[in-house]
This record gives sequence, structure tokens and C-alpha cells, in this order.
Amino acid sequence: MKTVKKFPQIVVSLLTAFGVMVSTIPVMAAESADSLSAEPVVTNLLSSLGESGNFSAVKTLKDANDENRYSYLPFSSGGYLIYDSKFNIVAEYSTSTSNSYIGSTDLVYYAGALQYFTENENSFVEIPTGNIVGSKEYFTSYFNAINSEVKRNYAKNRSSLPDTRAAHYISGNVPNYKHNPDGICGSTSAAMLLRWYDIYKNQKYVPSSLESGDGVDLIEHLRGYIDGDVPGSVAGDVFTGIMSYCSSQGVSHPGGFDGYNDNYVIGRVDTYGTPFLLIIHNHPTYKNHWITGYGYNISGGTCYPIVNDGWGDTNVSINPIYASQIVW
Repeated sequence: MKTVKKFPQIVVSLLTAFGVMVSTIPVMAAESADSLSAEPVVTNLLSSLGESGNFSAVKTLKDANDENRYSYLPFSSGGYLIYDSKFNIVAEYSTSTSNSYIGSTDLVYYAGALQYFTENENSFVEIPTGNIVGSKEYFTSYFNAINSEVKRNYAKNRSSLPDTRAAHYISGNVPNYKHNPDGICGSTSAAMLLRWYDIYKNQKYVPSSLESGDGVDLIEHLRGYIDGDVPGSVAGDVFTGIMSYCSSQGVSHPGGFDGYNDNYVIGRVDTYGTPFLLIIHNHPTYKNHWITGYGYNISGGTCYPIVNDGWGDTNVSINPIYASQIVW
């Protein structure tokens, strides 16, 4: 199988391009239970979801600068949200999982949507994978830079949306794959998308020899098309890899990619009814992380894509401030 040549790296290292940019926005301490329960961003989201927060169980999460910036709030029904006191946003939430990554670790460093770390002997460890991502100095420098970039990305692509809209999902279940070693999340997320098309649109997408409950055979096969020998992929790699793979199967896939925009997510769900892939800019080793989306919810005028995180958790909604590009 021929390995597709990677596109030029469009995700330029922020440390090189911008230097170490320390945000000028003052950092607030993570909210106390009383103040969090009065925070409009939090209460409005809880109201729109029909959920209640277990404010007696609020847990503080640190940012890369050791500031108590984030608050983890479990829902009484079993879900959760994470509030960012610096940007005054809900960074992520779920109505169906309590987030085992945070609950299993006493000291958690949060680096934005779906990025959970802990410290071990001056090295930072990614909780979902156990991978060491670098020294404290590197971790701090990288995320000081990326905090500014993700906010600019969102400001450029913000749509005019209704204040509230109940969750919308595509039809059919997206497979849940968590085989994601060595930064091949592009292949993992693409495998979930392609298998959905195979089940619900055209059985030529995935040959029977690559079908399995855990998706490992398909993911490893796609690795040659998307991630190649160097883990980590950008939108061009993933899109070109998907199209090349589909061509090899004799399938004409209606794919594309572009910069993130809320309307793309809404259109994929409401108009086309198909899954999509998002790249989020907040991984200290691979610069980005790929996730598979299949729905959205709007609260407070913010469109939260509903995704599979690539490590086995589903039905997680993320703030689009972290999303940079979309592939379908």
C-alpha cells in the first residue's frame, strides 16, 4: 500500500511563530461552589440541558501555570461540566459520563477540551494514555502560547446563533474506537467516520477483512494513508488519506475540509446527517488532536459539537473555541 505524502504542516508551531505569549487577561481563581452556582454561563447551560449540578462536589483543576483556573462540576444525574474562569466559558461537558480521567486523579492539570494531565517527577503525563509529554517548563510555555491562539481562532469563525437549541444528532450510532497509540488520532477518528458510512450508506467502504468491534484492523490500515511513519496529522493529511483510501475501495466519498465554522457542524448534522472530524489545537506533543463528531447543542449562543474523544468516551460536548478545522 502506498503511503500518501503529507501536506505541508499547516499547524505551525506556536512557540516558533509567536514566541512564548503569556495572555494579558488576568487569571481568576477557580470558582467556589457558591460563586459557581451563581455564574450565568454555568446556570444557563444547566437550565438548557435540564440538569442540576452537585455543587458540593466541585473539584479545582489547575492550568499550566499552576493557577486554579478551572472548575469541574459533576451533575446530579452523572454528567459533568468544566468551567474556565479565565475565558468565562464552559470548556466541555457531558450529560452521560462523569469523566473517569478527572475522577481517578487527585491533581489534574487541564489544558482545554479533552486534555487532562498530571505531574510526575517534573514531567507531565497525559492521563488518558499515560504518555509523558515533556517537562513542566515545556508544558507551561506551550500552553501559554496556545491559549491566545485558540481564542483568536474562535473569534474569527463565530456564527450568529439562536440562544438555545436542544441537542441534534445524526441517525445511526458512530462506532466507538479507542485504539489510539503513538499519536495516530487522525487514523482513529477517520476509522469511526468511514465505518459509519460503511454501515449506513455503502458497504463497500470497509471490506469484511477490516471489520472488527474494536476497529484496530481498520485503524492500522488507515495509518498508512493518514499518519504514515510520523505520528500526527493535519487536515490535509486526513482529508487526502480518506479520499485515497476510498478510491482504493472503489467508493466516491463526498468529502471536504475547511476552517472551523459553527455552520459546518450544523449543516453536517441537520442537512447531510453525516459524521465529521474536528481538529482541536491543544496537544503538547502532536500540536493537535482529532475527534469524531456526530451532533451539536446550542446554549447561550454557543454551538457545542458533540463528539467521541478518540479514547473511548462518547457524547462529550466541547466548546468550539478549541476547534480549528473540520473534515467530512
